[in-house]
Amino acid sequence: MADIFAAHLTAFPTASAALEAWCRPRLPGAALVTQVVSDAPCGPADVPLGGDLHHRRVRLFWGAICVAEAENWYRPADLPPHMVAALTGDMPFGTVIAPLSPHRRTVGMTAGQGDVLLHVEAILSLPDRGDISFVREAFRRDLLGAGHARPAHPTPRTKDEA
Repeated sequence: MADIFAAHLTAFPTASAALEAWCRPRLPGAALVTQVVSDAPCGPADVPLGGDLHHRRVRLFWGAICVAEAENWYRPADLPPHMVAALTGDMPFGTVIAPLSPHRRTVGMTAGQGDVLLHVEAILSLPDRGDISFVREAFRRDLLGAGHARPAHPTPRTKDEA
C-alpha cells in the first residue's frame, strides 16, 4: 500500500493536493489543516536551496488525524506578499502557492518505520522563479487506515473555532 500512496503523491504538484485527493474519499467531511510547530527566518541550512530562507515546521491534519509532518525551507522573496502573510496561518504551503502552478520534484523517498509510512524529500519550483522550496516530509501510516486511524493530540483548531 505504501507504493500506491507514493505513486499517488508523485502525480500531484504539491503534497497538499495529493493529501486532499487521497483523504477526501477515505475520510469524508473533513479538511486539511496545518498546525504550525515553528515558523521563522533561518540562516544557511543544509538543504539544496540558497538565498534568504524561512523554515516552517508543521503537522498536517485531516480532521483530527495527523496524516503528515513536514519541514519546509522556502524563499519568501519568491512569493507575493499576500502568500507570505497567508503562511503565518493554518493553510498548507502547497495550498497557498497552488495559484502559482508549482512543480514538485521528488529527490528522495524511503520507507518509514513505526507510525511513519514514507519519508520524502522534494523540491518545489515555479515556472518563472525556479526552485523556491525544499521539503522533508513524513507521511503517517494512518493514511492507509482511513476509518481506523487514531486521532492525534492536540487537535488543531480551525479559524472558526478560535
